[in-house]
Amino acid sequence: MGKDKKKRKALRKDKAQEFHQIQNTIHEENVERSIRSKYKIPGSVAIPTIEEDLLQKIGQSSFSLIFHYYNHNICALTKVNTTSQAEQIVKILDNLSKSTPNNVHDLIRDSIHRKNAQGDYARLFSSLPEDTEIIHESSFCDEGRVFFFTINGIKQNFACVVSINPLHLS
Repeated sequence: MGKDKKKRKALRKDKAQEFHQIQNTIHEENVERSIRSKYKIPGSVAIPTIEEDLLQKIGQSSFSLIFHYYNHNICALTKVNTTSQAEQIVKILDNLSKSTPNNVHDLIRDSIHRKNAQGDYARLFSSLPEDTEIIHESSFCDEGRVFFFTINGIKQNFACVVSINPLHLS
């Protein structure tokens, strides 16, 4: 193995470990938050906490794009054959990376719920974690779609790209 290949392999391993560490942190924070919400003091008598400030900051933090859950089996990115399609895809991804949980709805054309998904839409969920209930879609060039879901964390927000298709799914 060449030096560069070893470095790339080590870098991929480090990135994978970092990603799993972030996922574990998000899961732990969600469990802790659900426990605290059961025993919450009514807002009428509560003093604002650091958590409320933190939640406000989360809503203002932009998304980092992740392609870990990218579904190559349903993707048709190789069928993008015009410059305008490619430019619009890049524009959507750029806007998504600049969006926050407070304004990402501006990019969402529609949302697909796991329980209602049929056909190719159901196949989108095949590579995703079981707890992913909703995938959002953003459109380009009339029929093209970018499918993604979001993960909001205390330290960082993620937009996980699932598939990019220049043609409408059936």
